[in-house]
Amino acid sequence: MRIKRIWSDYEINFLKENYENKGIIYCSDILNISKSKIKFRARKLGLKMSRASRGFKTHINLQQFINISNPKVAYLLGYLWADGYITKGKVILCLAKPDADSLKPLLNNLGTWYYADSKIKRATHLMTQSCMFDKDFTNFLLNLNFKEKSLVSPKDLLRLIPKYLQHYFWRGYLDGDGCFTYSPGQIKKSKFFIQFAGSFNQDWTFLKNFCEFNQMKYSISKQSYINKKSLKLNSCSKFNINNKQNMYNFLKYVYNGNLETIGLKRKINKWLFLKKHIETTLNIGHFKKINLEEDIRPFHVAS
Repeated sequence: MRIKRIWSDYEINFLKENYENKGIIYCSDILNISKSKIKFRARKLGLKMSRASRGFKTHINLQQFINISNPKVAYLLGYLWADGYITKGKVILCLAKPDADSLKPLLNNLGTWYYADSKIKRATHLMTQSCMFDKDFTNFLLNLNFKEKSLVSPKDLLRLIPKYLQHYFWRGYLDGDGCFTYSPGQIKKSKFFIQFAGSFNQDWTFLKNFCEFNQMKYSISKQSYINKKSLKLNSCSKFNINNKQNMYNFLKYVYNGNLETIGLKRKINKWLFLKKHIETTLNIGHFKKINLEEDIRPFHVAS
């Protein structure tokens, strides 16, 4: 017996908003519904594709990723390494809508992307899926181990990025997979730390090398737990950079340079607030082994 598909209000509204100008392939890819079902439903709704939509494609200039001179490219590669994924030949970033809106000008500056909003259960914000359908770009990322990025270090990727732009890679990585926190203490001491989250078997070699090269203390923790609702086993690992001095040094390096158009506004504003607070209470240290003006590599790669 054939089961009739029930279309959600979101799916119907999405078709009404996008079918005419972006076409059947775009709607099928974003909604993950077959082209035949999209076409049938569009006909029922009285929708027709425009002539321009038949040739609507995403595109990205690959050359700017091969010979990197744009800090926005370095940032995007860091963000993709943290929070992007590749499936069915497309590159996807799925972000909370406020963060996606903050990054859209940067993404649009580097290429033509698809955007689609959706509601996820228990999520505070709408989620925005940013998609790039570019075979050459996808293959470029696959050759840099993006498919296995939870299990390998991005050393090959970092070698592509000029030394004076690598802090933008770290900014993108921090925006995608990291957080930094200041917890003011009352009875106990205040806590300052930066934390990156990853899979249980995450390869943290690149962060370990960075911290050791710059004489920063760090810790790695792993945990497994059973989700009370799904009863499934969840696991993860976390990389922590601890104490006020190390946190200040790392963030001052990461947020060097353009703060107007590169990065999540909420994290930049948080850093500016913390920077002012820390500098009034701390005898400021510095990265002794990092000097951007002299173009000294801020990331140590073992030979």
